[in-house]
Amino acid sequence: MHRRSLLQGLLAVPIVGVVDGCRHQPYSDDFQSPRGRATTLKVVIDGAFAIVIQTNNRSRVRVFTPKDPDNLHKFYFLDGSEQIESKRALEPREANRRYNFELPTDGLRISSQETHIDPKLKSFYATTDLWCQEDYPMTIDLPRPKGISALLPLVPVTFKKNHQEACMAVVRVLEYDVTDLSRVKIAWNGGKDLRVTPGAALMKRYEDACREQEGGKSKASESSQEHVPSCEARSKELASYFAKSDAVFFFGTSLPAGTKDLVHPLTFFNDQILASFPRLRDRLELAEIRPGEVCRNQATSSHMEAPEAKQSAPRFTEVSYVDDCTIGGPLVSFP
Repeated sequence: MHRRSLLQGLLAVPIVGVVDGCRHQPYSDDFQSPRGRATTLKVVIDGAFAIVIQTNNRSRVRVFTPKDPDNLHKFYFLDGSEQIESKRALEPREANRRYNFELPTDGLRISSQETHIDPKLKSFYATTDLWCQEDYPMTIDLPRPKGISALLPLVPVTFKKNHQEACMAVVRVLEYDVTDLSRVKIAWNGGKDLRVTPGAALMKRYEDACREQEGGKSKASESSQEHVPSCEARSKELASYFAKSDAVFFFGTSLPAGTKDLVHPLTFFNDQILASFPRLRDRLELAEIRPGEVCRNQATSSHMEAPEAKQSAPRFTEVSYVDDCTIGGPLVSFP
């Protein structure tokens, strides 16, 4: 089953503007006035990215995706200051160039405490002293986050070494406390700084798009409809991930629309992502991924994903415009 991302769809809608004649307002300083109105920044990482915590560099984080030898991957990122005409898909960025993004500490409160790691990430959380860096096509450099969490649903996988089953997070979120949102921006090598997207705009666009699709499903024959929770129920679940007062940056990578290939993501994880961490290959190499199934047994983590999570979580399948790569990446502590 080819996994598709609700999150990419919901984040695409507010940025690209008009849905049902309602224009999204881009970022403005009014969003953060009075100062401190937005208290949390969430940097969303969706797809085949590794996340490296550099403990010898004030626990700064580098997020990267390696070069895809098959040239299938598309890159996505959003700028809250943009306002362009409505599209049913988030347009991929230019592929034949390298992207480097950096989030300064301006406007953020960086804790001296150790970053909290979501237990759902433990299966792919590892430490290594060997990181073979290359000229990655996309890198995102970030200060120490307050926490790193996983969004449901997780993807069931089987490790090659011991055939043990686990669950992999495809969507991960790095969280920061905000002191002055007007100063929060991401510098990159492609032009003007990126600005945040307001969480309230994401919620509103999700609700509108969800109702639009729900209305379309109601016209389909009952036999062809998959039972899913109502938009109201899904909106409540989504609110448990993103508050209206949150500010959001989003970065993603995916396969071209319509691609149904489970071999590529598995090969990319084993041969490209793990190539940067040779001493982790034996532990983390995968034999199988099973997107679309429910993660009932997260054997290498202290937590299990509940069987009902597939229905109760805000699904990444119902308001979807971008095909996902169905695979995530490791979370690595590098001394």
